Amino acid sequence: MDLLRAVIVGVDGTPYHDGLFFFDLFFPNLYPDVPPEVHLDDEDSLLLNPIFNHGYVCLSLLDRGIGGIDEFENWQPGVSSVMQILLSLQALVLCEKPVYTDSSDDMMDDEVMMDDDDITDDDDITDEDDEDTMMGNLITTTRFRRKKEGRKEKKECIYSLHYSETVFLESLRLMVRTMRKPPKNFKEFVRGHFHSRAKGIVAACKAYMSGVQVGRWCVVKNGEGGARGGVGSAGKSCRPEFRDSLAKGMDELKKALTKIGVQNLD
Repeated sequence: MDLLRAVIVGVDGTPYHDGLFFFDLFFPNLYPDVPPEVHLDDEDSLLLNPIFNHGYVCLSLLDRGIGGIDEFENWQPGVSSVMQILLSLQALVLCEKPVYTDSSDDMMDDEVMMDDDDITDDDDITDEDDEDTMMGNLITTTRFRRKKEGRKEKKECIYSLHYSETVFLESLRLMVRTMRKPPKNFKEFVRGHFHSRAKGIVAACKAYMSGVQVGRWCVVKNGEGGARGGVGSAGKSCRPEFRDSLAKGMDELKKALTKIGVQNLD
């Protein structure tokens, strides 16, 4: 076998939820001594996750991309398998917070980075300082560190949310493209998938437009569900810019769903 096509369904709790992600695995002549080459069947895949470099999947398990510090992270003939690749894609790539798979962006910008020089205006404590002064400086320094760490954590949460919003919008566009042009031999599978999940996807979009954070909407049954954890630890709901883009995306989504026979979406 030289070629295998696999599909992964995006799981709840991630910005990829309910999406269909088709992967082509190419097996070279030296397989299984060398890993297969894995390609995501989508031309705009870089927007979904930086691991997808123009469709090619860059994982240390495939001897491509970042990682591989531990030898067991790389491909091991006789040990590594196709199932391991697919599980890695689902758990490590199509994950809850894809921002942490992106090594190209530095979330720790100058505003939230903390240098030792920033801790206190007077950090030259000498032996002549009395005990009360030293204790006061220690308390001030500790409070300052905690405040800076809190700001840094909050900023990371907001950055991660914005990143996930962008990913969800692209995942939504991929859903539309997949319905309009399903992969060969998967037409009925695609149709059945979106027929069964249409109401849940639309309900999630409406929830996000009302301020629920991306990935926090959980469908229980028949498109009914609720938000998990409200607006989240950062205290920020989805951005107005995201909601505007999502409104346009929903129009295209409903058109695509209607075209494959889904009814009663409103």
